[in-house]
Amino acid sequence: MTFKLILLVGRKPNLTHTQFRNHYETIYIPLLQRLLGDDFPRCYTCTYIGDRVCGGSTECAHDSVSELVFDDAAHFARFWHAYAESGQESNQIAACEEGFVNLLNFAYYVVENAVEAVPLED
Repeated sequence: MTFKLILLVGRKPNLTHTQFRNHYETIYIPLLQRLLGDDFPRCYTCTYIGDRVCGGSTECAHDSVSELVFDDAAHFARFWHAYAESGQESNQIAACEEGFVNLLNFAYYVVENAVEAVPLED
């Protein structure tokens, strides 16, 4: 059974949405792929939140929602160890995050039993 992690990530206040997205896609994710190797998630999807959110507000604490899919809990455990507890690699990751992530607007959740709805046929 797959194991999923959802990340809600906010950008540093001094960055534009474009700068945040560029750093995320061209620096951060390639760094994770290089450092984590086979422990990188099986599937990684990032969705960026637009300038306007529900209710007409222009303020949102998060700039992206990412879904990380792992083969199983053991795969996630290897990822987490490499990401957060592996010394030099985790220090490089933390230093990179400091450049673009607002840690006050960062959250992660393990999700279970995802349900997908599709339109009903006539």
